Amino acid sequence: KALAECRVSVAPLRLSNPQLPVSVFTDQSVENFAPIDVVTLVFCKNPFKHKVDVLSLSPYEQSVFLDADTYIVGDILPIFNSLNDADLALANSPELRFFGGGLQCVRSSAPSRYNTGVVGFTKSEAFRAFQARWAAVVAARSDSIVSAGHFCDQWAFNTLVANGAITDSMQLHELDPLQWNVRPYVIREIRRRAQSADPRIFHGRYWEFE
Repeated sequence: KALAECRVSVAPLRLSNPQLPVSVFTDQSVENFAPIDVVTLVFCKNPFKHKVDVLSLSPYEQSVFLDADTYIVGDILPIFNSLNDADLALANSPELRFFGGGLQCVRSSAPSRYNTGVVGFTKSEAFRAFQARWAAVVAARSDSIVSAGHFCDQWAFNTLVANGAITDSMQLHELDPLQWNVRPYVIREIRRRAQSADPRIFHGRYWEFE
């Protein structure tokens, strides 16, 4: 399933950013994925743990990690440009609340709460040290309890942030969540902004945006 989503994600990425090299990390056999660089791994633990691990395997000096359920509709070079002055770049999560039997968006950006579906990063010493701590936090939880929203990579990242892991030695650039990591919960705000909106990366299954 994840690989099928990845194929859907990669196609518009190649169309909108043909100059960028792309690497896919997977534990599945892949054919007809040229010109994509495919790195085949042996996955032996919870995939949310592997997600943090593979960041250290990126062959690039500057990288943008994308979840398989992202859909790129524009130039993402500005994320790379932000990494000229930062070690890490990602967007805040939307602030949500339960209302009327479902989740509603209170505001598009929750301070100091980040979404790890789109992560720009470098090979700086500061980020490598942070990534090792991030991997250790999520690895400490049993595979059986790690799932989306529960002790996963995003939970571990925000736990580190809350505990002061982002220090002066590592520069974090906050991306606009209405442009670089558009979650289904904020689509109403995108529509309200109409012509002034410039979303580049949608993050979620297509039916969630209907």
